[in-house]
Amino acid sequence: MKKWITTIALLVLLSGSIAVAVMFISNNRPKNAGTMLGDDAFVEDSLDDGATGEINAWLDKSERRMIMGMSHKQAKALAEKWRGMGAKRVVAFGASMSVALAMELPAGAKQRKELFDWEREHHYDFRKPIPKDIGQRWLLVAMKP
Repeated sequence: MKKWITTIALLVLLSGSIAVAVMFISNNRPKNAGTMLGDDAFVEDSLDDGATGEINAWLDKSERRMIMGMSHKQAKALAEKWRGMGAKRVVAFGASMSVALAMELPAGAKQRKELFDWEREHHYDFRKPIPKDIGQRWLLVAMKP
């Protein structure tokens, strides 16, 4: 009888510990206050994957990392251009080669329009329609091979 009581007590203790750990982990993760629009969910989820990061830091981690169809210098120049147009951040994805870049969009309508116009002029991905400004936080840009 003591073995059963001890086993049940250990199971209850273990279950309680797991429940507390799950609550602690889920409460410490920042939550997005708004609705996810456009590619926001993909970008936000990717930011937590450990391989995605701000483009300059991402490229500087390894000479083997690359942005599809670009040298490090070209990719950094493009990110700087977007920042000059109003992008808050530019991020690259993956462990070694990023086939897309995401820019965090500014709040200002004029800057947002300029960035969406740039994407419209350079959009080549026939699998996806040209994105429209629907209030999303991120603009995901597929890179040309």
